[in-house]
Amino acid sequence: MANYETMFILQPELEAEAEEYFNKIDDLGGVLPAIDQGFFQQEIADAAYYYQRAVDRGDLSVVGVNRYNTGEQAQIELLKISPEVEEKQVRRLKQLKEKRDNDAVTRSLEIMKKSAAGSDNLIPKILDAVKVYATEGEIVAALKEVFGEYREKPLF
Repeated sequence: MANYETMFILQPELEAEAEEYFNKIDDLGGVLPAIDQGFFQQEIADAAYYYQRAVDRGDLSVVGVNRYNTGEQAQIELLKISPEVEEKQVRRLKQLKEKRDNDAVTRSLEIMKKSAAGSDNLIPKILDAVKVYATEGEIVAALKEVFGEYREKPLF
């Protein structure tokens, strides 16, 4: 019962902090300008820094890291794709592109791009492209033509 009482006591404080945070984002001009200014990237970096400091000081316990660590190094087996598997996959992709209706793929990608340039829901258009065997790479390339590619700005 005490947990519920604590939750309700802290709720107004939490709401006030959230409102203050939203106002800070609004002051930056909204979410998109805040992204462009590196606001969220800096917030994440700060949170990671304070989290790691708390772990390093022992204020925060992480089992296996700073508590109950056996000192043993775990052996993690890496997945390695053989050249044969890669060649097989490339062959399968080429076969798919030869057998599918490439005109239907082109049409579906064009319809998808027109939708992307507007305000339509893209999910049905993407699914239509998938149904005619457009590849993930083709879909992404088509969307990049409309939206461009986001490049993260350096913090410093």
